[in-house]
Amino acid sequence: MTFGEKLQILRRKHGLSQEQLAEQLDVSRQALSKWENGASMPETDKIILLSNIFHVSTDFLLKDSLDTHAPAEQAPQTATQKARLLTIAALALVISGFLVGWALANDGSHLLYWPASRMVPGLLLQVVGVALAEIAFLPADAAKRCAFRASFYGVGCWFLLALPNIILWQFLCSLPYMYYVDLLLPFCALLTYLASCIPLTCLCIKTVKKQKNQ
Repeated sequence: MTFGEKLQILRRKHGLSQEQLAEQLDVSRQALSKWENGASMPETDKIILLSNIFHVSTDFLLKDSLDTHAPAEQAPQTATQKARLLTIAALALVISGFLVGWALANDGSHLLYWPASRMVPGLLLQVVGVALAEIAFLPADAAKRCAFRASFYGVGCWFLLALPNIILWQFLCSLPYMYYVDLLLPFCALLTYLASCIPLTCLCIKTVKKQKNQ
């Protein structure tokens, strides 16, 4: 396998577009394209920089006898797998927080009269989940971090925004002249909930698709 073929495979495995990698190398996209096509070779300092970016040896990049499954590349792959597992665990915490908050607050009364203080344990659990997710994103490169974050919040927003939405409408209905909203509370809460979650989910899906196409 040639240098250009390895470079193209590594770039795609790390979720980088030609423009993004060229920017990190401080070269033009056209120069990077020539490297990948085998029309030219980078200078020594650029090869060293590439080995640092992709966590592979310079021998791996330059020797045609080495394939793309060299041990030197396993470290970033392992880090990506760990980030993915932590993201799943964080999403599980967010969902659990929603279920805990809902179960503790639901005393069988009208949604308007659920004690908001009982939702606190669930909300705290969700905060821990979000913190864990953000920690999980840190080891990943910029492109993967963006994809992980979009995947997490695209699903997680449906559980993260539910309890705060209820608390918001409880507060609004406690204001003067808002008592008439009492009967409409479930509809109003659902409307604002969907108006918040649907656009955010669509944006996250668009972001994930964009990253996959690069």
